[in-house]
Amino acid sequence: MKILLSIFLIVAVLEAKTMINGIAFFVNEEPITLYRLYKKINDEKVSRDDAMEILIKEKLHEISYKKHNIKVDDIEVENQAKEIADKNNMTLFELRGDIINSGISWGEYIERLRSEMKKERLYNEIVSAKLRIADEDELKNYYDKNRAEFEIPSTIDTIKYFSNSKNALEETIKNPLLASQDVVREKEVIDIKSISKSLRDIFFRTRSGNFTPILPIQNLFVSFYIVEKRGVELLGYEEIKDMIFAKVMSDRESELIDEHFNRLRATAKVKVLRLE
Repeated sequence: MKILLSIFLIVAVLEAKTMINGIAFFVNEEPITLYRLYKKINDEKVSRDDAMEILIKEKLHEISYKKHNIKVDDIEVENQAKEIADKNNMTLFELRGDIINSGISWGEYIERLRSEMKKERLYNEIVSAKLRIADEDELKNYYDKNRAEFEIPSTIDTIKYFSNSKNALEETIKNPLLASQDVVREKEVIDIKSISKSLRDIFFRTRSGNFTPILPIQNLFVSFYIVEKRGVELLGYEEIKDMIFAKVMSDRESELIDEHFNRLRATAKVKVLRLE
């Protein structure tokens, strides 16, 4: 019996090592392990094919970081975390506590932050040489064709969802009909004139029948479901010309970045070894 148990344990250990060290496929001769593939499937709740595409895109980013010599050191990440804390009127210690309470380790949060900073630097390099500045005629044309984007309500009927747990709130947003003891819901009418400009922009961008992004407010995670926008009026072109310019340029940057990575994906050499 002891011999059989020992054999079983040895086999289990070998299988685990194979999963961790085994190569699933290569992207431009850069390896992706089976462990990383199946972790992505479980974490993202996606099919194997979708997980592969996500990992291929991630690997193309990693290859681009090396090509462009893009690095973010620990001091830069810590300074960025402090800046995020300051914007939310929190100390770094308080931010760390909120992140941990949401179910994410501080180390994982820091690495996510580092990844976003690297992406931003890479994207700036991609668009810097090709980005064309929008002129006045283009801005007016965008305004005329997208007037609904620039209609503002005086009040917004919402359902406010808030929780101490970001994960619980995310799950509720995915399926609002599910009752969760960790998430509180209450009706709230938002007076647009009484909130900050940054919050106004979020409410303007969120269409009726949708949730706002999750917002850290005080010690809670909050999202608003937009029921109805009331007292809508159109903002004048001159009043929001800067906002239109930012939107048009942001769209152009996104198009250039998408085109860049679509080209990389089209020419990427993917060699599959094993997927099980």
